[in-house]
Amino acid sequence: MGSKREEFCKERFNSFLVDIKRCENVQWEKGDEPPDYYLSIGSNKYAVEVTTIMDILKVAEKEFPILSILNSMRQLTKSIEQKALDQNILQGHYFIKFNRPFPNFGRIKKVLEKRILDFLSKTTNFSKSSEINVFEQNSFKCIVKKINRSLSVIGFIGPTRVKYEEEIQAEACRLFNRLVSLKAKKLQKIQFGKILLLLNQYQFSEKNIYINCISYITNLNHFHAIFIVDPKGVDHILYESDEFIRVLKGRKNEF
Repeated sequence: MGSKREEFCKERFNSFLVDIKRCENVQWEKGDEPPDYYLSIGSNKYAVEVTTIMDILKVAEKEFPILSILNSMRQLTKSIEQKALDQNILQGHYFIKFNRPFPNFGRIKKVLEKRILDFLSKTTNFSKSSEINVFEQNSFKCIVKKINRSLSVIGFIGPTRVKYEEEIQAEACRLFNRLVSLKAKKLQKIQFGKILLLLNQYQFSEKNIYINCISYITNLNHFHAIFIVDPKGVDHILYESDEFIRVLKGRKNEF
């Protein structure tokens, strides 16, 4: 059994093969890491690798997936909310806002937690408050505000980015090309067909954004197919070799 992410992508691709392309004799086996799975369509066998494309932020000259950054901040917010409820000092609707990622965020979590809990304690009986900067270092800020007393909850506002269309397209192609190259290298010892399932979690993406990258992608010919799994949109084949097209057509039921 693969991870939830891998299983999710496998099921979406399986649905594409069986329900849309009407392939017969589709069978899956757990892979040897690599690949994540082995797929058989009739007598044709493929190594299937699953990966995720997502925003990357540079923090202190290092690159991190934006989802991991946001998850760390969100988890801290939830932890503070629970502790405030346990201490009976959360009496109202607050929000915590982080203006940007912080290098080594784990090192300041205890400091942030203490200062935010202190603020909640001091404002327990307030109807609302102004924004208070509870922590600042270099250009990083953590701001807390009480909005009203109608709820006992803490909202979370993470770093946001504004990008121009050309910048979005260039970044998407760069991320896509890097993933394809990494996976091609990872699977280089496998001698039969390879398929890449790409879970789309790039926040600026639209369907055509990756199609526009195809002509710039190196190592594309290492794969028989690249399939986009889009939780917020429509799954689709982004690339398929002539051989894979023939396999799908050869396995299609005729009514």
